[in-house]
Amino acid sequence: MPAPLSWRGGRRTAWLYRIELALPKRTPTLAQEAVLDAAMAKRQTCQVCRRRYFACLPLRTLGHCDACEGGYIPSPDTVMHDPTPSRIPPTPSRISPVPAANRPAPAVLAAAG
Repeated sequence: MPAPLSWRGGRRTAWLYRIELALPKRTPTLAQEAVLDAAMAKRQTCQVCRRRYFACLPLRTLGHCDACEGGYIPSPDTVMHDPTPSRIPPTPSRISPVPAANRPAPAVLAAAG
């Protein structure tokens, strides 16, 4: 039996339930999860660059993500799925590879004995 909690002179009431008597939530079916994922993908995907973010985007006001608005590449920890990895320019290596002609020959270990 829940216990009523009243405030503001009885105009507001909340019911307090015992946690140990609560039942677990019903788990959704695979079809329900697929529909929810499709709806969230629509809210989290930029219409310009097609990147899917972890957070919902301001699609009603901007129509695209902040990265497209500012012209920068988003950080990898904010993007869930990036369909355009070729847009990210490769970072130059600090150590240039040694040409094959200038490499020292591998040392041959002499068998002992």
